[in-house]
Amino acid sequence: MKPFNKLLILALAPTLAFMACKKEEVSQPESPKVEVPKTEVPKTEVTKTESLEGPLPDTSIYQLESRWKTQAGADATLQDFRGEPVLVTMFFGSCKTACPTLIADMKRVEKALGDSPDVKFVLITFDPERDTPEALKGLEEKFELDPERWTFLHGDPMDIREVAAVLGVQYREVSDGQFTHTNRMSVLDRNGRVVAKVDGLKQPVDALVAQLKSL
Repeated sequence: MKPFNKLLILALAPTLAFMACKKEEVSQPESPKVEVPKTEVPKTEVTKTESLEGPLPDTSIYQLESRWKTQAGADATLQDFRGEPVLVTMFFGSCKTACPTLIADMKRVEKALGDSPDVKFVLITFDPERDTPEALKGLEEKFELDPERWTFLHGDPMDIREVAAVLGVQYREVSDGQFTHTNRMSVLDRNGRVVAKVDGLKQPVDALVAQLKSL
């Protein structure tokens, strides 16, 4: 990994408390905590004219050079999403409580956006052993997600750990094969910068929707 990427991880990875994938935490969500970093929110007129070619901004997560497989088995990189607003989260497929709720929250954002076909929804698994591309395809069908808008990513454990650090997502496998993890949705602008995020489950999504629309 390039030295730059190490600095990027240190700069963007906050210390977060783990949120266990337990039923009681789903039924008792945290108070809404929506953050829109003032220094990273691009003005709409700047975003429209900003170059989507050439060097990436210093704070873009697309600086990471990891390679992935989609639910269709296709090769992918994070930079493949450059040019489109993205809502991204991390999850694992065998989760019975928090992760389905995260997906439901993302679907609420999709519904609120209405006719915004250029927005992409990305789910990155931190359980690559069980969440194979084939298994992820099954989740796409189970949750009735449009493959033109929704992408699941399966990758190498070290690459997963790297992107989790950049997104500020902490996770840890526990003895029963489940994971404790941060429940976070992040908005990426067209050049891969985090411009908004919401922590917790069943939280208001108005700020995320407004940010996506502005992009």
